[in-house]
Amino acid sequence: MVENGSYSYNPRKRGYEACFLRRDSHSCSLDKLKDTKAALNYLLSIFPREVFVNKLPAIALKHQIYSIITDRTRVDRELNLLRDAGEIRFFKLDSGTDEFAVINSKDYTEVISMNLETHGLKDDQGIKEFLVKALPAIKDVSVEKSRIIRDFGLSDHVITSLMNLGIVNLRDEKSLWISIPFSAMFMKSLIAGRKAVLSMINKMKYKEILKSELERRDIKLHSKLGIAFHIHDIIGGDMVIQVSTTNGTLLRSVQSVKKRINKA
Repeated sequence: MVENGSYSYNPRKRGYEACFLRRDSHSCSLDKLKDTKAALNYLLSIFPREVFVNKLPAIALKHQIYSIITDRTRVDRELNLLRDAGEIRFFKLDSGTDEFAVINSKDYTEVISMNLETHGLKDDQGIKEFLVKALPAIKDVSVEKSRIIRDFGLSDHVITSLMNLGIVNLRDEKSLWISIPFSAMFMKSLIAGRKAVLSMINKMKYKEILKSELERRDIKLHSKLGIAFHIHDIIGGDMVIQVSTTNGTLLRSVQSVKKRINKA
């Protein structure tokens, strides 16, 4: 058994688990990922926690799963079942669009616990009450302040402490986002890397590139997340169109497609 963050994988079980351990997406046979949970675990496995000094849990984007399993209705349904079972959590990203992160619930609480220990707050009773009682009961990406106070008996002081720790953020005067501490580090790499990868494609003669060629590109100057993470991002987020060719999958800029339609 091999440990990867808070996940344990046995590479003898299934072929795709060996890919998890190598963190090498283009050598993986993604067609072996037949269900949403397997696809999610693969995406979580390629998240480079070590470059964020383990301050972040492994993060996947909900739309990245669509790059592996194209039946989006099925993906949404299966993710909701995993959320309702308490296995995963959704988080609204501050990207200016309707994007959501998906994190293993156990991984999230482990990182929160380490963060509390760093701040000398692991024995804070109010925060412990929130993590043990409130958080598992909150399935949505946000929660009303009144519910935290009414249903879980927590005070405004506890809410302020949670905000200072980045566990919750203000949504509006009545509600809070459940959030990821240190998520700004992730968002910086996500946005910069996304722009860099799309720029690479748009600079090509026909604004298209073979996926296999893009997988060999280095984006370390722009993002800590790695090229595989960003390829799943731009495909699942409909920022490129996949075209099958005799040389392999071609990724074509959506901008290029729109221009061709307008000229027609």
